[in-house]
Amino acid sequence: MYRRPTPPHFETERKQLMNPQKRILMIATSNTVMGNSGKLTGIWADELAVPYYLLTDAGADVVLASPLGGPVTLDPGSIKPAGQNDPLVDRFLTDPVAQAKALATHCAAQMDASSFDAVFFPGGHGTMWDLPTDAGVTRAVEAAFAAGKLIASVCHGAAGLVTARRRDGEPVVKGLRGCQLGIVCRARRSAHHRAEPAILRTGGTTRAPGADGIAPESNPCLYASTRSDNHQN
Repeated sequence: MYRRPTPPHFETERKQLMNPQKRILMIATSNTVMGNSGKLTGIWADELAVPYYLLTDAGADVVLASPLGGPVTLDPGSIKPAGQNDPLVDRFLTDPVAQAKALATHCAAQMDASSFDAVFFPGGHGTMWDLPTDAGVTRAVEAAFAAGKLIASVCHGAAGLVTARRRDGEPVVKGLRGCQLGIVCRARRSAHHRAEPAILRTGGTTRAPGADGIAPESNPCLYASTRSDNHQN
């Protein structure tokens, strides 16, 4: 489960970040099925809802996009009966504005990511099948990186970063330090019985080209550079 940042200065810094109003591009998975397993997947609910409201409540304009555009789906395994979820998940599920955005996301390929202040990728196992292979997502990351914008992700959302390149042809993540479930994702077949696509797996550890892993599989961790930020639950 995604845990909200807790430093005492966080609320002050968050509000300062949003003044003047910032535009945030959230790119979520369009995928709803785990490969040929038939198991349903999608976006992990609190990894979308919590950042969404932390940003919008601070005054940010959050635009939702996806590889295919149109409706995106929350992973059914991430949703509990009303009252048992993170309150922001329940809020998202009953918020007509948020639901309208989720039903009509923009196509990532049609977005100018460099015109936003930040790009954020929520997690969910669905990301592993479409974010790394979608040319529009890759171009969005590359454009945002080249423009010096903040790029962030939570958990499997980091799959959206692995194929992006810098202007010199090197991977965007080269030299960045990341956790093994974020930008450097450890395959979790044994822990969750969900086979992840081989495109991102090398042996027991999934690595984005050039990234440096720093944390064991079960530990929360964070990586940061001048322009990228990844949080692992």
